[in-house]
Amino acid sequence: MRWIIMIILKELKLGISEKTVFSVFHPDAEDLFNVTCDLKLVCERLCDRTQRYKRQDIEVGKAVGPQLASRVGSVEEAWKKLRGKEVVVDCKFDGDRIQVHKNGNDIHFFSRTFIEHSEYKEAIADTLCQNILLEKCILDGEMLVWDRLTNRFAEFGSNQEIAKAAKDGLDTGQQLCCILT
Repeated sequence: MRWIIMIILKELKLGISEKTVFSVFHPDAEDLFNVTCDLKLVCERLCDRTQRYKRQDIEVGKAVGPQLASRVGSVEEAWKKLRGKEVVVDCKFDGDRIQVHKNGNDIHFFSRTFIEHSEYKEAIADTLCQNILLEKCILDGEMLVWDRLTNRFAEFGSNQEIAKAAKDGLDTGQQLCCILT
């Protein structure tokens, strides 16, 4: 039970990883957690270790574990790891990492720690629905604030404030901006 609580709190400081705990709990636990990010669901569906669980696809509307980059010591080391593969490089903005889940006109926003940010809906969901042509998709990116007066991104940390202002119908000269990659 202690391990499960530490996984939820993301403070697994026992000298073992969540992969170890998942493998002891059930052989399919890590796979299911990676596509659902829902520990409760993993415990409910995989309570019998002898029953194998059919691999599940990612679902729109349920947070997905983001792919994270690995740290390397130099540019040369990074190129060696890529072994000549083609790469796409995008700019790193100073915003909040966000997953946008679109299913028709239903939009959900999830942080990289799987927290749903419904406060963004009022400020930007309609714009995303109009501009994302796919009916159903999951997109990864960053949520920032664009300052229309200075024509540049605002300082980090103002997303919540601008989302609340938009919900209250206030025009601050700033707006939420979602950079999708």
